[in-house]
Amino acid sequence: MTESVDREILAEVAAGEMGRFDELVDRYKGRLLKYLYSRVRDFGAAEDLAQEVFLKVFRSPPRGGDGSVKTWLFRVARNSATDYLRGAERRKKGLMRVLPREAVMEQAVEMEEERLRVEGWLNKLPAEQAEVVGLRVFGDLSVSEIAGVTGVGVATVKSRMRYGLAKIAEMLEKGRDV
Repeated sequence: MTESVDREILAEVAAGEMGRFDELVDRYKGRLLKYLYSRVRDFGAAEDLAQEVFLKVFRSPPRGGDGSVKTWLFRVARNSATDYLRGAERRKKGLMRVLPREAVMEQAVEMEEERLRVEGWLNKLPAEQAEVVGLRVFGDLSVSEIAGVTGVGVATVKSRMRYGLAKIAEMLEKGRDV
């Protein structure tokens, strides 16, 4: 049902009607923000990237297509995070870091404990396993949605997920929790 509502909202946006756009933003902003934060490890940047995702929806909403709206949003977020990380070194050299606003800081503090725990586990996994587990944990995406975001098959996603979760379980058993 959510998918059909999302598609209705996108059709309205494409027609220039913005009345329900906030509904779409409210539904996905939190999960996109968590996922982006897990990738870029900077709350201000994650917030900016999440806004870019919705700006892309606003400027050129997808029309039709086989994938779900949620999968498309997370694919855009993944690509945005990848582009951001590729340019991180250039930004470090040339830009001063701007302190986030008070509200952003409050959200960052709330997410910090969860992020540290999960990040510790993900950092010990191979990148491919960390990505699928991160999309599941932070994005709350299904296996088929993760396959759509990452561009690999469902069987590959399941395999990476299984091996990643098994390694995390092994870390917990051995008392190497972060």
